[in-house]
Amino acid sequence: MKNTPISRIYHQANGDAPQGGEARRRNLKARRELWHRLGVAVIDPEDIHDDWERQQVTNQANKLYGQRRGT
Repeated sequence: MKNTPISRIYHQANGDAPQGGEARRRNLKARRELWHRLGVAVIDPEDIHDDWERQQVTNQANKLYGQRRGT
C-alpha cells in the first residue's frame, strides 16, 4: 500500500492550539457537550477543590481504568 502524505490543508485549519484561559474555556465546553449528548463525564481532578472528593474520583478512576502511567 502506498504511503500518502496528509494534505497541508489540515495543518492550516485551526492554527496554533489555544493557551491559558481560552484552552480551559474550550475544554470545559467540550466536556459539557459530552455530558449532555452522551452522558460521559470527564472530570479533571484539579477542578475538584474538596480533597476528599478529589481522592474519591481518583480512586474510582484507578479502579475502573487502572493506575495512570507516567505521572
